[in-house]
Formats: sequence, C-alpha cells, structure tokens
Amino acid sequence: MIPQVHFNFGPTSFDRFYQLSLPLIPGGVFTGGLLLAHPTLGLFLRDALGLSQYAELVALTFATYVVGFVLFASSSILTGIASGIAQGLVFRSWTPKRWSWLLSQCTVWRKVAARFLGEELAPTLPENQPASSVMEKIMAPMKDLADKQKYDALWEEWYRILQDYLLRDVPVTSNDMAFIWIGLHATGWAGVALCFVNPSARHWPVYTLASVFILFGALFPFLAALSYLSTERLSYWDFTARLLAEVRTREMQKSKVKDQEEPQS
Repeated sequence: MIPQVHFNFGPTSFDRFYQLSLPLIPGGVFTGGLLLAHPTLGLFLRDALGLSQYAELVALTFATYVVGFVLFASSSILTGIASGIAQGLVFRSWTPKRWSWLLSQCTVWRKVAARFLGEELAPTLPENQPASSVMEKIMAPMKDLADKQKYDALWEEWYRILQDYLLRDVPVTSNDMAFIWIGLHATGWAGVALCFVNPSARHWPVYTLASVFILFGALFPFLAALSYLSTERLSYWDFTARLLAEVRTREMQKSKVKDQEEPQS
C-alpha cells in the first residue's frame, strides 16, 4: 500500500487573497524577461493593437496572469505525477521507521492510552494456558515471545493512530506552504522557459536556481509523506499530556451527566 498525503486547499478567504495572485510571480518572471530581451515587442504590440497607455498596462497584467496561471496549473499537475511516481518507487521497497516502536512501550503512556481506549480496544496479552505435553512446555517460551511481539506491535499501531486522532484537525502540510511551493515550482519553469527566449539569461545561477525550485516543488508532496512516515508529529510528553487531557475531559463529562441523572431518579 502506497502512503498518500492529501492536501485540502479549501476556500480562499480574504486573508488568503494572495493565493489568487501567486500566478503573477511566474508570469511576471517570464513576461518581464521576455520584454527585457525584446524591448521593441511592447511598442510593436501597442501600435498593432492601437492601445493606450492604461489599456496596455491592463493587457500586460492580464497576459502575465494567464501565462502564470498556465505555468501554475501545469506545475500542480507535474507535482502530483512526480510525487506519485516517487512514492510508488520508494515506499514499495522501503518503509521508514519511527520511534513509536520504542515510545509505545513506555508504561505511563500505555496506562493513559488503555484508559482512553477502554477494555474493548486496549490490547491485552493472552492468558497462558498450562502445557499438556512435553513439546508444549518446550515451545512455551517461543510462544510467549511471539505473543509479546504481537502485543507490542498492537500498542505501536495504537500509538500512531491516537497521535493522528489528537491531530485530526491539524493538516500534515499547511495550505500556505503547498501554495508557496507550487508557486516556486512554476517560477522555476518560468525561468527555464525564459532561457529559451532570452540568451542573456542562460547562466548557471539561473539554471541552478530554477532546478532547485523545480526539483523541490515537484517532490514536495513526496517529501511531506516521507516526513510524516519517518518522524513523530508530537513528542512523547506532549502526546501523553494531550491524551491524558482527553481522558480527564471525558471523565468530567460522564460525571456531570451522572450528577444530572441522580436527582431525577
């Protein structure tokens, strides 16, 4: 199974109005470089279309936004394809390891987690049955070890599940960061396209900067998934404290309900 990180961009509110203006950055890099490489192009278009000074500014802004939007949309599609291929190649043959296998064995956390999960969900060790034969007595230590490994594996699984449960309202990657990286990705492609129309822009710093933007922008979801699978989102103490707060809150709510029911009865 290939792990996936989904990005929910959500509606664009007024305080994030800049998201709509992000295509102007890659579009401005391309159109600005194009006009610098061919200064007479703007005068030619103004005379050919008969535009006034203000109409020319509006037309230039519109063209810049359209070019930037095309680059932004193409970069978004390329980001999804590149990261999907990277996840398919890497995570099929290698699974990152977390510290959860060790942290989930801490006694304090298991007590709090068992209180939160309840008897139905909390893992329990199977009861040892008395051996009825010599072979069962010989194999008993191996069976106990296998049961202990399964027991610890279940606690490790719950350690990851409960951590994501506590952070269910916190996205793995913020919308702002996703928009910025896609914008940088599009800006990198704008720089590459500019090198084809402007010979003076063909220098190694331009190629290097554009390559960095394209590489990290295209692999941004893959890097986010890699970080999610290989690191703990919460420290052990913060995780235990939050889980304990959930337990206390639930107990207080049950106590209030019980106190309200007692006078009626």
